[in-house]
Amino acid sequence: MPLKVERYTSVCVISVQGDFVAENAKVLLQTVDEQIANNHVVEFILDMGACEVADSIGLEALLAAKRKSEELFGRISLVGPHENLTRTLEITRLHQLFTIHPDVPSALKAMR
Repeated sequence: MPLKVERYTSVCVISVQGDFVAENAKVLLQTVDEQIANNHVVEFILDMGACEVADSIGLEALLAAKRKSEELFGRISLVGPHENLTRTLEITRLHQLFTIHPDVPSALKAMR
């Protein structure tokens, strides 16, 4: 599985394993949908530390997950994106839409 999911009370931490391309993006959206529907979780932290690349479908999935969370008054934060992914986020100006933290503990602290 390209994702690792952990729950911390009302926050779901999803770690993306590998490149964030079409297949992984689909799994992320399914995971977000399941967490919202089954566990009523609307706060998400996406750990992107093991992800070097995101294609356009991956970026669209980030935005779709953000919309789903925010529609339910939740938030999504990104953690530790690789240098290449950070550059992609800056080029597309998506870095302005997401709160980015250096590590999971700081993101969890900000979610409280």
